Amino acid sequence: MGGEEAKQIHDGDGNLTKSACKGGESVENTPLPDGETLMGRRGNRRRNLYRMREIVTMAAERLAAVILAAGKGVRMGADRPKVLLEACGRALIGWVGDAARRAGADLLVAVIGPEMTAEEKRKYLDGFVCVVQKERLGTGHAVLQAAPLIADLESVLVLCGDVPCLRPATLRSLVSLRLKEDVPAAVLTMFLDDPAGYGRILRNANGDITGIVEERDATERERQIREVNSGTYVFRCRDLLETLPRIGCDNAQGEYYLTEVVRFLADEGKRVVGIAVDDVDEVRGVNTPEQLEAVRRILATRAARK
Repeated sequence: MGGEEAKQIHDGDGNLTKSACKGGESVENTPLPDGETLMGRRGNRRRNLYRMREIVTMAAERLAAVILAAGKGVRMGADRPKVLLEACGRALIGWVGDAARRAGADLLVAVIGPEMTAEEKRKYLDGFVCVVQKERLGTGHAVLQAAPLIADLESVLVLCGDVPCLRPATLRSLVSLRLKEDVPAAVLTMFLDDPAGYGRILRNANGDITGIVEERDATERERQIREVNSGTYVFRCRDLLETLPRIGCDNAQGEYYLTEVVRFLADEGKRVVGIAVDDVDEVRGVNTPEQLEAVRRILATRAARK
């Protein structure tokens, strides 16, 4: 963010706008390499249109990462948002952002809560574009806050800001799978002996994912499934943004689940694929002080091996 406080992407009525959050610049006034803007100078219309086509082409090939970071982390008993807690000298979200960047993402969007201060953004979120989720209405609602920033891009990773052990190679594999299969979404899954608390992965006879059911909403039979959702996804932006506004909140939590996007896509006959992570330590989340210590040990062990 270059030290500047991020601007919310809502108008006065709380509606999403198309303002870019980085430095409060608007999409129309995005600087070009020679200092012009997309609106251009008088007399340069043809050249400006050519450059706009170049920019659109580059945008279509770009990968973004939307990192969910609005959780309060009440169980941590900390004086700052959970994603800003440190592990091995870096904030949890810093590890996530670094993995995404090394996997090819050149736009990092952090969806934060309204409590995060300007000083915290400056200290921990340099290099991120921040958007604020004013009300915590679920993961689907959180991703929707970033919609104006990713609308013209090809792919977007959706990651949890409290999962710091993800490896760049794992994210690259997930992105490559979606592109290779030419599908709207790919999900990173894991197999657990004790899947309690996780959303279960539903697959059809062909092995494609047909849904992700949260434990609170799962049937007894579905709760026996050991393959679970890691909370890590890659979407084709067009499909994601066409589907997000359609999801509802008719579930035990009364929230807008991002996982509903997967169900909608499958119901429309679109394929959703998934791969299981080899090392479940990569997708360990942090909800308690004990879990924070666990990821610190994992990261320290990795550093010692280098």
